[in-house]
Amino acid sequence: MKEIRVGLIGLGIHGARYAHHLETDVPGALLAAVCRQDRVAGEAFADRRDVAFFSDFRLLMDSGQVDAVCAVVPPDLHVEIAEAAAAAGVALLLEKPLAVDVACARRILQASSNSAAAVMVAHTLRYNPVVLRVRELMAGLGRIHLIAVNQRFEPASRPWLDRPGPGGIILNTGIHEFDLVRFVTHCEIRSVRCLTRRVGTRRTEDVFAAVMELEPGEVLATVDASRHVGGRSGRIEVAGADGQIVADHAHSWVSRLSGRTSETYRLNEEVPTVRETLVDFVRLVRGEIDNPIPVLEGARAVAVAEACLRSASTGREEKVELLQ
Repeated sequence: MKEIRVGLIGLGIHGARYAHHLETDVPGALLAAVCRQDRVAGEAFADRRDVAFFSDFRLLMDSGQVDAVCAVVPPDLHVEIAEAAAAAGVALLLEKPLAVDVACARRILQASSNSAAAVMVAHTLRYNPVVLRVRELMAGLGRIHLIAVNQRFEPASRPWLDRPGPGGIILNTGIHEFDLVRFVTHCEIRSVRCLTRRVGTRRTEDVFAAVMELEPGEVLATVDASRHVGGRSGRIEVAGADGQIVADHAHSWVSRLSGRTSETYRLNEEVPTVRETLVDFVRLVRGEIDNPIPVLEGARAVAVAEACLRSASTGREEKVELLQ
């Protein structure tokens, strides 16, 4: 079967990871074209790789030189990119968050529904081995009633992450956690109470803590994150009637606790989640699998983020809009 010609929009820190995997270890993929706002840097990259360069993503999609596109850019560009991909009939992988708010998520949902080409959301944490192991072990915990998730990061260096709209920790880190909660529990987040703080940022929050109600099953969740610490962690705790799980997806371990005993699994193999996401995207474009992370999944995570921001502003519990 012929290779899938992939165009890459965005060549920043994260975009460079996509480029590396597309060039080295994604079976059936060929990096065919790139698009970057910085023309000089973009053309230099394209020349070194012997791929096409486009300064405008619309021209890339209309060029006939790509079968699929990966967008690794700030989320306030996603609506235009999604609508252009739909018009061109080009398959699209959008980095999370899907959109900056529910209104934009609806536009992307509409664009994807009007196109026969696949649209997948890169919620890459779903491919983390610890997350997958937690999901597997949860079957033995009995009735789940509580889940706690948090992440810790160093301060961000990208200026747009402190820009209202596309920036803030809720939309850019919390979005991973909201999707993780939904992914491992098979529940929907229906309401939130959220507080935020600015520790190192000036215009957007870099710390938040939220309490959430899930349905079905009356499960409670606590979700928090900080992007102002000197190290990384990714805690997951799940409490059930017959035991509990404590894990850290950043440090690759999972413990299953029952009574006073525990069994710890250390997952030493390094699995690049961007690569795994790209492998599934290529298989999706080839028609080998169903869409593993459709647009609606990304949209529902955005709805949780919007409810958290609204709660932080009003000081009240806020309902999460359940998008269809």
